[in-house]
Amino acid sequence: DMNDRTTLVTDLNVFADFDPKIPSSYGDTAYLMLGNIQPALQRSVQQQMPQARLVGGDTMNFWINDFRAQLLDTIRHWDFLLINDSEARLLSGEKNLKKAAQTILGMGPKTLIVKRGEYGAMLFQRDSLF
Repeated sequence: DMNDRTTLVTDLNVFADFDPKIPSSYGDTAYLMLGNIQPALQRSVQQQMPQARLVGGDTMNFWINDFRAQLLDTIRHWDFLLINDSEARLLSGEKNLKKAAQTILGMGPKTLIVKRGEYGAMLFQRDSLF
């Protein structure tokens, strides 16, 4: 099943002393997409870019399971979250994607984009679904 993946090992050695520093020349960047990395590091990058008008990012099952508190603190400051359907179910605790989306939107992001493999993607906002 190409829509499901299993994380066999996640080795955080590279993050042990990693402290991302954003060049001051990026300070006026309006858009910030935070890639799949430890939530505290995503938050650190976002805090260094206060001028960003649109902020969002990606996550994965490892961060949802093992760094949940950090992740929840991070995504509550985001405009959008981009995850797949299994991650949406895992993060929300809901099996139904519509219910999962409403739960996740209650965590802070204004928009949730759920990737569904060969079925495309779904975009959720509080009062709409696309």
